[in-house]
Amino acid sequence: MEAFPDPEWVSEARLETFPKFSRIVYEFGPRGDLPRARSPGTTGGQRPDPELHEPIKQGASGSLVIGEKGKIFSDNDYHGTYTLLPEENFVDYKKPEYVQSPGHFTEFAMPSRKASRNWPCRISRIPAG
Repeated sequence: MEAFPDPEWVSEARLETFPKFSRIVYEFGPRGDLPRARSPGTTGGQRPDPELHEPIKQGASGSLVIGEKGKIFSDNDYHGTYTLLPEENFVDYKKPEYVQSPGHFTEFAMPSRKASRNWPCRISRIPAG
């Protein structure tokens, strides 16, 4: 991974704080039949050119992944919704079925709840959600 801070941020404060934004590049080596992959990204409010994800508007956050056959765009941090672009290429696409998460707090507690059945003392109640 490489990180490149904002080149225009030259005040002395930059020596003691995080940069306003960063450009980050992740590189993954070849795996099996897959070639090396390079994944650039940004932080701190830097956004892709709106033309890359037209007609969808960019929100305050989100992500854009560009592949060989199209793009996946999500207009929020949690990626609860996403759009495959260009939309006309994915008209017949069916989203995969999956089990909805009960939430990360519940998922974190679930192993403890199951393990507590074998503990000498019992946990009386772990909230379900």
